[in-house]
Amino acid sequence: MHEIWQHSFYDRRVRDAEEYFAFREYIRQNAPKRGLTVKAQDYSYGSAWPGLVLDEAPQRLKPTNL
Repeated sequence: MHEIWQHSFYDRRVRDAEEYFAFREYIRQNAPKRGLTVKAQDYSYGSAWPGLVLDEAPQRLKPTNL
């Protein structure tokens, strides 16, 4: 049987909008952290690149007005 995840990685559900946006920012900052670019938006293969349009937050994470 083959492992899907490397030992240092794990999967879990995103609990709320705040956590979703924190994860998104963490991912956006990967290129600068690894020295691939100085600013995240300058890395054309990353999610911070201005030419990339991201999906909106999932509906279940959006705040609702009651």
